[in-house]
Amino acid sequence: MKQIISIVLFILIEAASSANNQVKSQDDALTFFNKYGYNPCFNSTVQCSISFSSMIKEYQTKFRLKQTGSLDEATKKQMSRSRCGNHDKGKSELRIMAQLSTKWSRSSLTYSIRSYPTQISESSTDDIIRDAFKAWTDHIPLKIEPACSNCKANFVLEFAEGDHRDNYTFDGFGGTLAHAFFPENGGVHFDTAEPWTERSV
Repeated sequence: MKQIISIVLFILIEAASSANNQVKSQDDALTFFNKYGYNPCFNSTVQCSISFSSMIKEYQTKFRLKQTGSLDEATKKQMSRSRCGNHDKGKSELRIMAQLSTKWSRSSLTYSIRSYPTQISESSTDDIIRDAFKAWTDHIPLKIEPACSNCKANFVLEFAEGDHRDNYTFDGFGGTLAHAFFPENGGVHFDTAEPWTERSV
């Protein structure tokens, strides 16, 4: 699923980061670390202590930046980029590793688009999504086709904003672009607050 999102995003959009999601200060960075799993003390029920420098170094290591332990310009730039909404580490990472072992119980799958972005026509979006799935199925033993109009689809793609009833609220322009769920859920959600475009990145 993560690869499918990457392909769809690569073909579909180039979304710029919003000023509201820029990491400029230590407070901004701490909010980021809390959100993406770098602060083990966040919401901890036991006494806990970790230095800000340690969180910075761990993030820098993860993204192959120079390990300065300080909130330098290169680190702030990387943290300010639009990204997937999943945690980078911690319990979420362990859960993802476990779920990666799950797979579809069939090799012929279908998809439907429940809602569309406002910046691109429905027909263009249909073409882009079809091409994205084809780019994926050209290299894997799966067949993925549009579902018939009254049929239940395996993948349900939705362009939504804010709280869209899956406990993973979108954060508006910039920041998280999209998220998806593992088999056999098949939900693929894109944040409509992003500036979706037909231009490829």
